[in-house]
Amino acid sequence: MSLSTSSRLFRSPFLRRVGGLAGIAILLSSAFWPSLHAQSEEPETRPAMKGVDLSVKAGFGGLAVNNYVGGWVPFRVSLANDAEPVSGKLIIRSEYPNGPQGREFSTEVQLPSGSRQYYELPVFLNSSQKDPEVSLVRRDGSVVAATSVKIERQNFGWNDRLDIAVVDSDSATLNVISSAQLGRPAGREPFKASTAGGDQSPREPDTPIEPAAPPSRGRNRGFGQQQPAGAQPIVIQTEDLPRDTVSYDALSAIVLGDRPLGQLTADQARALRLWVAGGGLLVITGGADVVGLRSTGLDDLSPVDLKGNATVGSLSELNAAYGRFDTSDAILIMSSGLRSGSSLLMGTLEQPLAAERSYGSGLVRFVAVNPKLNPYRSWSGSKALWNDLLLPAAEANARRTPPWMGGRRSNHGGLQDSLFKLAGIEPLSSTYFLFFLLFYIVSVGPLNYIALRLLKKLDLAWLTIPAVVILFTAAGVTFAQFSRGWDSTEAETTVVELYQPEGIERTSGALLFSPNSKGTHEISFPGHDTVLNEANNQSSDPYEVERASAGDLLRVEMNKWTHGLMNTRSARDGAKPLVSIEQVGGGSTIAVRNLSAAAFNKAVVLTPAGTSDLFDLLPGESKQIEIARPSPSTFSNWYRPKLGTDDTESKIFGDVEERLDSVAEVAGFAGPSGANTQMGGAQKRASRPILVGFSDASPINVEFHGSVRRKSKTLYLIHL
Repeated sequence: MSLSTSSRLFRSPFLRRVGGLAGIAILLSSAFWPSLHAQSEEPETRPAMKGVDLSVKAGFGGLAVNNYVGGWVPFRVSLANDAEPVSGKLIIRSEYPNGPQGREFSTEVQLPSGSRQYYELPVFLNSSQKDPEVSLVRRDGSVVAATSVKIERQNFGWNDRLDIAVVDSDSATLNVISSAQLGRPAGREPFKASTAGGDQSPREPDTPIEPAAPPSRGRNRGFGQQQPAGAQPIVIQTEDLPRDTVSYDALSAIVLGDRPLGQLTADQARALRLWVAGGGLLVITGGADVVGLRSTGLDDLSPVDLKGNATVGSLSELNAAYGRFDTSDAILIMSSGLRSGSSLLMGTLEQPLAAERSYGSGLVRFVAVNPKLNPYRSWSGSKALWNDLLLPAAEANARRTPPWMGGRRSNHGGLQDSLFKLAGIEPLSSTYFLFFLLFYIVSVGPLNYIALRLLKKLDLAWLTIPAVVILFTAAGVTFAQFSRGWDSTEAETTVVELYQPEGIERTSGALLFSPNSKGTHEISFPGHDTVLNEANNQSSDPYEVERASAGDLLRVEMNKWTHGLMNTRSARDGAKPLVSIEQVGGGSTIAVRNLSAAAFNKAVVLTPAGTSDLFDLLPGESKQIEIARPSPSTFSNWYRPKLGTDDTESKIFGDVEERLDSVAEVAGFAGPSGANTQMGGAQKRASRPILVGFSDASPINVEFHGSVRRKSKTLYLIHL
């Protein structure tokens, strides 16, 4: 058919009418099809069931989200059913205001008629999300009961408030420090009387306390200094202490008052212990439940042997540092004795008034007074005393750098580039693209023309040109597939901090997952020691975390060859030793033995006497290592050049080097003053060597459903 004939047919009235009707049909179908399609997929919705009550307590004294990056928050949900049995899920969902993507956390629920049940779920929230919704949903998708939880306070960067949980029965306990600016006191050392001019006279009670000036270090230098944070005591009940370690993210310190502790579950006691080991500050007061501490095993954290209440005539050392009491009556305190390995802050070995001990990266402090009893309650020196007790939390908060002052916006830090390199997901060389494009142009043009000219078939150009295009497309896709591999790809970079004597292991890192197919991908992490939160997913769909007795299951919708970047965290006790170390003779030689099934490379041992050179250690291998005191330097300035600049180890080390500097102070380096909370007790454990080294074995207990090509790189910090 000629072009002119087809044009005449197209202009005929009959075809114009048919075309018009077809166009209308297409428009109508496009308008109504989405709604029809949505109706076919939506589950049946029935009204909320009467007789089912759902109540929620989130956070600590209200739901607060304190930074842009986000953190974990405990959601405590109580269900009561006076109606028919319910089988379904408890779902906590939070969405972003500018799109459908969000996070969904759920757990299976079997709610018989007449029953009451309690659930606690850790939920990850950040400051850009909407108020979360909590709902009980049947298996058919219909809602039984639902409510929303208002985010009462949001900070979009640096947290300007120290939330301090006070486990006490009096709602006014520690009101003396509400909104107080905590920091290093002016004119005296913490827990010491003023020594200006050699005079040991008591400090005036109304002497102001100057907040600490946070250090400006490393890559953040030049951005100015941060303002101190104000203290906010929040009185909570014993049952409000979380069952998951990550749920403590919002808290800066915990103070144990007179609330009974014997009712704590094993999960609550373990979570509190691991939170302290991870850098938390726990303060045990003179009003604490001694019997409850012993029954839950938390008494082991105390720096003193708690004996019970006792009365004394005076507390001259306390009065000399903070001012005299307005009473002449006998004074009630907690009688105790200092334990081995603890430090005395105030008082005597037989009767400490204040003491502390390191536990993992954290700190446990004891104060012999009960803050809610007189004369302490009305004492003008209470504010200064609690400033000194909570000073480590204030200084730790001051060291955190907000995003607009050069801080990192997510806790996977700068590991993204090293993850792509580790996974082998890197762009091809530009030379390859130039060669491919040049060969394509030559094939479509000159080569195609010459071949057809020789065959005297130039009229077939309309067929050969599309064939060449299809051939090059197929070749490009096939090459990409072979270079990428047929399996899903996973890469992880992790920092592991192991405290061998305590058996505590903490990990933090980043995980990159790139699937080989489109659909819902499942990642499970047995037990409840490991948590994953999505940091960057190229899908607009929400991801789901389902909690079960065997562990948690993460579901994320992803397209083929896209990637999801996730942050990983874990904390567990009962960890086995990985390395042993012994002194050889009386010299500077030590014997290091690898007790694990993984090799360590580029390892170094830090001791109070000095530092070893770098060495590798195979599984089960033992080596004799020489210890030598290096020239004064920060650990990062000494270790970084030995790693090189192009490998994955140097990239990982670059993200955590400031934390390692404080560890190196133990080994005699001229490190910076003031240690990060995660290494806060390093200086106090100067007798304990530390091994720093890399491994290719994965320390994360994560399982992928389907065939996955896995690669990992781990930096170990082992406190021996």
